Amino acid sequence: ALRRRVEQLERDNEALADRAEQRFRAIVEASPSPLLLSRLADGTILYANDRLEALIGVEPGSLVGRKTPDFYYDPADRPKVLETVQRQGYARDLELRIKRADGTPRWVSLTVQQLVFDGQPALATSLLDITERKEAEDALRVRTQELEGIFRALPDLYFRMEADGAIIAYRAGRAFGLYAPPEAFLGRRVQDVLPPPVGPMVGEALAEVARTGDLVYLEYVLPLGDERRDFEARLLPLDGGQVIAVVRDVTARKGAELALRASEESYRGLFDALTELVYIQDLEGRFLAVNEAVVRAYGYTREELVGQTPELLGVPGMVDPEAFAAVFARAVAGEPQRFEWWGRRKDGSVFPKEVVIKRSTYFGHDVIIAVARDITEQKEAEEALRQSEEHFRRLIENGQDLIQLIDADGLTTYVSPSVERFTGYTPEEMIGQPAELGLHRDDLAHTLASLERAIAAPGTTQTAEYRIRHKDGTWRMFEGYGRTFSPTSADEGVVVNARDITERNRFDEALRASEERFRSLIENAHDITCIIGVEGVVTYLSPSLQRTLGWEPEELVGQNAFALIHPDDAGKVIETLGAVAATPGSTGTAEYRFRHKDGTWRSLEAVGRTLSPTSADEGIVSNIRDIPERKEAEAELIRQREYFEEILNSIDAGIAVFDAAGRHEYVSPKAISAPDLRRWVIGKSVAEYGQRRGLPAKIIEPRQRSLDDAIATRTPNEFEQKTPAPDGTQRILLRRLLPVLDEAGNVARL
Repeated sequence: ALRRRVEQLERDNEALADRAEQRFRAIVEASPSPLLLSRLADGTILYANDRLEALIGVEPGSLVGRKTPDFYYDPADRPKVLETVQRQGYARDLELRIKRADGTPRWVSLTVQQLVFDGQPALATSLLDITERKEAEDALRVRTQELEGIFRALPDLYFRMEADGAIIAYRAGRAFGLYAPPEAFLGRRVQDVLPPPVGPMVGEALAEVARTGDLVYLEYVLPLGDERRDFEARLLPLDGGQVIAVVRDVTARKGAELALRASEESYRGLFDALTELVYIQDLEGRFLAVNEAVVRAYGYTREELVGQTPELLGVPGMVDPEAFAAVFARAVAGEPQRFEWWGRRKDGSVFPKEVVIKRSTYFGHDVIIAVARDITEQKEAEEALRQSEEHFRRLIENGQDLIQLIDADGLTTYVSPSVERFTGYTPEEMIGQPAELGLHRDDLAHTLASLERAIAAPGTTQTAEYRIRHKDGTWRMFEGYGRTFSPTSADEGVVVNARDITERNRFDEALRASEERFRSLIENAHDITCIIGVEGVVTYLSPSLQRTLGWEPEELVGQNAFALIHPDDAGKVIETLGAVAATPGSTGTAEYRFRHKDGTWRSLEAVGRTLSPTSADEGIVSNIRDIPERKEAEAELIRQREYFEEILNSIDAGIAVFDAAGRHEYVSPKAISAPDLRRWVIGKSVAEYGQRRGLPAKIIEPRQRSLDDAIATRTPNEFEQKTPAPDGTQRILLRRLLPVLDEAGNVARL
């Protein structure tokens, strides 16, 4: 009987537990808040309702068994939550970020209660999604900072007052002087602070604000230091019976108005001299006066405009009459207005302008002054900017560099289309892949270290050179510049600008080899190479100095460059070098005598120019040779020329040689048989030759065109031409033109 009683009690307890669990589930499932129950020891989730699953973004039932630490966006937040719970048994309204299944953060407010579940310490947690509130707070904070910055830039003084004039608070804008220190007026009525008659005037204005509920405007004069200052104030009613006063120092404006009234003729001259369009309107909007710029802009005479309203000058459909009426009314009330307006000229053409209107005084009358400027160029510039932005977007997408965005997990989220040109892979093949995909294993460590430095120091630029395997299996060398997308955080990832430097590296290697080759040429050349610094001191001499003049280079380096020049020649050498230094990039030549180490004088020729094409700061380099050797070389050159001319003269074809400008340098007897004409044509162009011969344009123009094409394309060409001979007969000539290129690949002669 006792056993049956015990078994019955156990069944009753299980039924009670089932009912309790059913009630618990009914309660939590009905809750509008995301709820979870987790084990205190390791954070294992024992229960999660569907609201939490929706917040996290997981399939129903998939949270049970997972760990709560996996869902903290900042792992450091969980120890803080546990410490609070362990200290007081619960935690309320803790704001932190959780991580959704897709990795995005959400702001939540946590309420955590410690309890015992199935005999184990557990935590019951309720979450409130406050992401939108947080985003709104951030936006509000940014907007507040913007407004605070705008306020500081304004030259106004702001007072908030009770209906009786008691000053509650004030704010002073840029460079504003106060009549009294804050401690002398805060809490007191403005009527009691300001002297008569200003105090009573402000009291009357406050009474009018209370009576009408509208803006009240007044002007007054106050002593401020050693001078009297003019002020204008606008009083505006606030909810709750309070009033805000906006005060501006208008002393300068008042002075300008007085000066303007004192000299009407001077004013009118200035009025018409202004390039801005200026309109004077009565408070109904009718034009009282316009300046010459308005007449020029619209094509109407002054007489046609005076008495009219702005509707005459507006573009129907592009100017809203009701909106303009509201803007004009605010200006009449004393609030300056700025807006854009589409103007229509007398001939019907239209143009945009920016207009500022404000209430003012014109020869003792209250008026509205409108100042406008044609913003056609501004609009065109804005359109150009838009096109420029589109242009730069296309540049990125089609540029020579490779642009790659890497997220905080090291995965590629964007890569420019140029990647296919550089690596053979399409952007689609790269996006979502690890950033180090294709990196040479020898470059992996230092490249990833550079990326980690960029992440660790947001806003800094890190560089690395690395190899990437092309899709065809070859290796390409890249130079990459990486920095975080945001200057303050790595959360938005890193942008890498990479450039293929494979060919540049090959060029650098070739350049080094070329420099070595030219250094070898200089050191072994017969001519002397000399570099002179800006102070006239020798900084370099090539080894050929010893062969030509007997001196070792180290004996003269560091010495005055003119010490061993013959005294009679030193002046002209200094003058030549001075002219070279004064015109960087130009070439100067000088002949002079220089003392050989054996004491004799040797005649030299030097050709010099600045090392830099833009400055003499790096010194002047000269190529120096012994003139007797040059004379021998010139004689040899003449002999060679005569030799080759003899060969050319023996060829059974007409031959002409032109310089790069198309002038005759040589003509064989077969080309021009008359000796006098053959001598005359040297240095002359094809056109000059044709004019001398009286040849028609149909003969000369194809020859000139052939010459121009060969110079432009640096390739041979040929054509057949029927040409009259000197004896009057007709000949058909095959004319071949062969360009001769120099070492730089330019046409030297033809």
